Amino acid sequence: MMAKVDEAANRFAAANVSYVGKANFGEAETYIKEFHAWSATVMDITIQISAVNGRFTLDFMQKFESPVYLNAFLRELSDNGIVYELQDKQIRSLPAFRAPWQGV
Repeated sequence: MMAKVDEAANRFAAANVSYVGKANFGEAETYIKEFHAWSATVMDITIQISAVNGRFTLDFMQKFESPVYLNAFLRELSDNGIVYELQDKQIRSLPAFRAPWQGV
């Protein structure tokens, strides 16, 4: 079943937006500056959104090097009066493994 879900995701969608949700770390939350939810995305572009300590964190992940979509996304934020802080841009590397439902 997961192989079919993976196949459909790759075939019919190029981007994914995922809201991880609000973290609930109790009193420790006041000490958290940022929170990330990185994943091995199957989409060309994935945006993970999380909330902690009254702030939203967006992780913009993509499978290619060109910054054209990230720059366009940041322009949209600015054009709509949304203040943001770009904390870093870096190439992330995740272990190369196949999930059991991906076959051999």
